[in-house]
Amino acid sequence: VNEELKLITDAPVVDSFDGRLVFESKKNLSLILQLKTVERVFYCICFKRISFDCMNSTYILNLMNKEKIVINFKALLKEQNFHEIPDVNYRINIKAKILDSNTKIKMINILKQIVETNVTWTVELRNPKIEVCVHVTSEGLFVGIPISIKPLSDRIYQPGMRTTVAHSMYFLLQKYCNNTSLVIDPFCGKGTILCEACDKNTIIFGSDNQRAQLEIAQVNLIARHNRDLIVGSIEKIPLRFGVFDGIISDIPFGNKYLKTLDVYCAIEHWLELFHNLLKADGVAVLLVSLTILDVLLYHATGETFSQNSQNTKPTLWKRLASHYISLGKLDACVIVLKKFGSSSAPNLVI
Repeated sequence: VNEELKLITDAPVVDSFDGRLVFESKKNLSLILQLKTVERVFYCICFKRISFDCMNSTYILNLMNKEKIVINFKALLKEQNFHEIPDVNYRINIKAKILDSNTKIKMINILKQIVETNVTWTVELRNPKIEVCVHVTSEGLFVGIPISIKPLSDRIYQPGMRTTVAHSMYFLLQKYCNNTSLVIDPFCGKGTILCEACDKNTIIFGSDNQRAQLEIAQVNLIARHNRDLIVGSIEKIPLRFGVFDGIISDIPFGNKYLKTLDVYCAIEHWLELFHNLLKADGVAVLLVSLTILDVLLYHATGETFSQNSQNTKPTLWKRLASHYISLGKLDACVIVLKKFGSSSAPNLVI
């Protein structure tokens, strides 16, 4: 996200907490709305770091400096012309697992008083035009208003994974791979990564053995002419070795497609196959659950479960980067690997 901000805006990052970035920008909002790796962007009304050692309800409420919030709220009203929006309604949404219900109610009352003192907005809990969002974690307190009603991560197609993660993966592939002319997603599912691979100079193939998933992918990709789909298991498709510049994929995990034990057994074979399909110095960007990350690293780079154990397998990959992410209840990692050595099998020409 930080690197995309640098490309699109002049935004210096002021701070970060719990996967959120606080930044300043003088760019037009239309540029901010083009961000592809973020779920939502907020106007910041209040941001405070939290000292966990002295955290209690009184401490949290004192962090909400009323005077500062009023100043920022009035400046936002003036800057964005909220007064010109007819029949404005709003709600206050608090996400704070660490706070009790009484503290949340007090926070709502503070913000409600500030809003209704300065504007004539009415409360609408179901479908408001404006939402005042409060996020409180062990790291910080944030109060803001989304710059758009719909999340920036919304797409016109039917996604099979988080679009922000898919776009970030393709961003990483472009960063670490010198050439992305020919790319493959061997487990493409509904084609989310293929849709997010927006470079017109990239030809990207998607394969999957789930026909129902590919039928959705075909609809999603109907307007993209440099994307092709292949029905079948990646292990059985007679692809030419050493032809792809990059591999980008969401490695199957969970009982919906493959059980964890099945992935454990297959991961070494998949890595060898990916290695064979890539050109020299080719790059693979893979999304894996943390439950299989250690196994993948063991087979890919020789990294072992403990410092005392030794791995005598030849190293096929070099790890370039790792980015840990949270997918709701599941923790995962986007890992970037670079190919070492040549393919272990001769080319098959078809």
